[in-house]
Amino acid sequence: MRTSSSALLLIALIPLSLCAGAQQSHWVATWGASPSPQMPDEASMRKEKLVFDNQTLREIVHTSVSGDVVRMRLSNAYGKTAADIGAAHLALRAQASDVVPASDRALTFSGRPSVSIPPNAIVLSDPVKLNVPAGSDLAISIFLPHAAEGAGIHYAAQQTSYIASGDASASRSTAEATTITSWIFLEGVDVLAPGPAATLVAFGDSITDGAHSSIDANRRWPNILADRLLARHNASEIGVIDAGIGGNRILHDAVTNVRFGVN
Repeated sequence: MRTSSSALLLIALIPLSLCAGAQQSHWVATWGASPSPQMPDEASMRKEKLVFDNQTLREIVHTSVSGDVVRMRLSNAYGKTAADIGAAHLALRAQASDVVPASDRALTFSGRPSVSIPPNAIVLSDPVKLNVPAGSDLAISIFLPHAAEGAGIHYAAQQTSYIASGDASASRSTAEATTITSWIFLEGVDVLAPGPAATLVAFGDSITDGAHSSIDANRRWPNILADRLLARHNASEIGVIDAGIGGNRILHDAVTNVRFGVN
């Protein structure tokens, strides 16, 4: 991943429902990541552990704004074929791949426990009730019953994700899992927040994306910004989303490396 001292960093304030009905609860993003294209060939994908078959992905994300109802967005952006999701669960993380059992929620999609995501499409899970604190870790488990190449990938997540055999989406732990440091299929998590809540979106290159920051420490600068905002505001008021992409440019395409292609 390229790190440039002259990176252009932009922050966009995205107000969500700040007009007449501002005091009503509404959806705000508490976590998100920018997807990138797949690698050019299956051999490269397999080398990076990004080809799955009858396996469960347990992905860890760090929230920035609180809410008591939650939903997630799954992305097959850049996917060449449909991605079949056999089951999905969301829970508060206890440690490593362990979840807090009482917080585990089975997710549905239009009332069904499974969904097929067409190429270049995004699906939204049905909302579930769960008290999601700001600054907490969520474990999102996605069961892939059939052969599938990872799509909607954020390669340099700086966060450990876990790959377990079979359907482990409802398991308390995936202790025997293989690990990677990418987010797969997962594009965003929203919470239902009260009052005039809004989300800040940080755009930029690898500096914004958190290149070379400590794994599993949430020390990207958008994380630090979220912590400072949380210290000064109500936990349900302002979220921060890191939309950085390594090698990203504004005015020109840039070929970075096999992980990112043209940005």
